[in-house]
Amino acid sequence: MHALLRYSRRSPAQRAATPALLAGSPLVVGITGEYWSNCQIFRGSPLLADAGLAKRLWDLSAQIAAMMSGVSIRHGQPGLAGENLD
Repeated sequence: MHALLRYSRRSPAQRAATPALLAGSPLVVGITGEYWSNCQIFRGSPLLADAGLAKRLWDLSAQIAAMMSGVSIRHGQPGLAGENLD
């Protein structure tokens, strides 16, 4: 909640500074896969680097997307709509 309040108190120019830096500065060329805040690389929760958790999230997201589109995914393979997704 505090982060949201700090963000809302910033001017539009302050809120645009990080995206502008990333879009146009040669200082950040070649830096990928990082989370940025206030024009700096932000080190968040260790969960952000958990590859197993990322795979679980990806797989679950794929299942939800498939259900929403009427396509079923079972063991990573497309199947008939209505199949069990476990």
